[in-house]
Amino acid sequence: MDPELKKELDQLTKDMAEIKTNLHGINKAMRWGQVIGWLRIVVFIVPLIIAYFYLLPLLQPVLQTYSQLLNPTGTGSGITDLESLRKMLNQTNNN
Repeated sequence: MDPELKKELDQLTKDMAEIKTNLHGINKAMRWGQVIGWLRIVVFIVPLIIAYFYLLPLLQPVLQTYSQLLNPTGTGSGITDLESLRKMLNQTNNN
């Protein structure tokens, strides 16, 4: 075998080993990136979903009161002037 060809072959073998090492490190970093991505979803999205289902029953009375203030008769008119607001507040205070 030609010595120059053997020298080039040895250099290619060393380069391929270095590329293999670098590729292994890149794959490891990508794997950790995927894990961090899923953890980010779990940390931010899951508490929002849990809070929605937990707070919805607690906020339901407030939302009903708010909707009654905006639309007391169900006709779509809602509160249009100050006098109707005073009447509604007097009704709630009397009850």
